Amino acid sequence: MSSIKLPHASGNSMSIAAPASNPASDLTLTLPTTIGSNGKYMKVDGSGNLGWDRDAYWVFGTPTSAGSGNAYTVTGIPSTAKRVVLTMDSCSGDGTATLRGQLGKSAGFVETGYKSAAGYFYSNNAAYANAGNTDYNFEALGWTSAANLWSGVWSLYKSATNIWCWHSHIQIDAQPYVNIGQGRLDVGGDLDRIRLVWSSGSVDFDGGTVTVDYLTT
Repeated sequence: MSSIKLPHASGNSMSIAAPASNPASDLTLTLPTTIGSNGKYMKVDGSGNLGWDRDAYWVFGTPTSAGSGNAYTVTGIPSTAKRVVLTMDSCSGDGTATLRGQLGKSAGFVETGYKSAAGYFYSNNAAYANAGNTDYNFEALGWTSAANLWSGVWSLYKSATNIWCWHSHIQIDAQPYVNIGQGRLDVGGDLDRIRLVWSSGSVDFDGGTVTVDYLTT
C-alpha cells in the first residue's frame, strides 16, 4: 500500500495513504483552489471534488438601546442567515400605539404582501385581528397605553428562497395575557434588515433594549 509521506523538520512525519483494500477503480480527489477560511471544513461533492463548507452556527448579539425614534432598525443581516431572533426587554413608547415589524432587503423595506394573524389570550378568551395583506402586518396586538413595557421574542424562519415565516410571543408588563402572532412574507431578495416601528408616527421609543441573534452558515 503506497503513501505520500510528509516529513517534519524535527524528524517525524505525516502520511496520506491509499485505502487498505483495493478500490473498484482508480479514484481521484481534486483539491479546492483556496485554503478556506477559519472554521470551515473540507467536504466532497460525490464526484471527487473537494471544497470548503461550514456547519450552521449562531451569531449572538448584545442588548442595545431601542433608542428614541419612531422605529428601531437592524441592518447587516447576512444573506446566509436561516433564522433571526429579536428579543425585546421592557420596550416602551411615549404615546398610545402598538408595536409592528417590517422586513427589508438592500433596496429598502417591503411594505406590501404581508400575510399574518395576531391576537392575544386573556381570561379564557382569544381575540384575533389583522389577517390578510397589509403594509405593516407583523403586529403585536394588545393594550396601547404609553405605560406598557413590551417584552418577548420575534422569531423569523427562512422556509424557501426569499420566503420568511414569522412567529412571536410578546407579554406586556402588568397585563395578564400573552400576545401571539404568525405570518409569512416574500421579501423579494435577500433579507438584510428588520424594523420595529410604532403604529402611530407620533410615538417614539422611550425605553427598553433589543437583542438580535441569527443562525447562519
